[in-house]
Amino acid sequence: MKKFILSLVAVFAVSVSSFAAVDNDVKTLNNKMNKMESYLQMDGYQTSVMTGATMKLQDALQQAILETNEETKAQEIKKAVEKNLKQTSRVLSMDQYKRYLRVLNSTLQNAGLNEYTR
Repeated sequence: MKKFILSLVAVFAVSVSSFAAVDNDVKTLNNKMNKMESYLQMDGYQTSVMTGATMKLQDALQQAILETNEETKAQEIKKAVEKNLKQTSRVLSMDQYKRYLRVLNSTLQNAGLNEYTR
């Protein structure tokens, strides 16, 4: 009985910690999007599209980084960034898009991924 209770406590602890990690990721994304919304002066529609595009870019970059073949990794990163730029260029005004390019370039450079997008 003691082992069963300890097992339940362990499962509960793992569940809570994984939920906290997901909750932290959501808070981080919301914080980033709030800053981007303010910097780019986006309306509600633009914010919702940009949130989706940002999430897709993050997922694609995370998958690409796991690639062991450097050539494939470079292609996947470049493809993810180009797809993101197509999505964002359709939603943002020219001035907003130029600002977004600055943010994206800085982000890629800080993450060490700018060499893959040339």
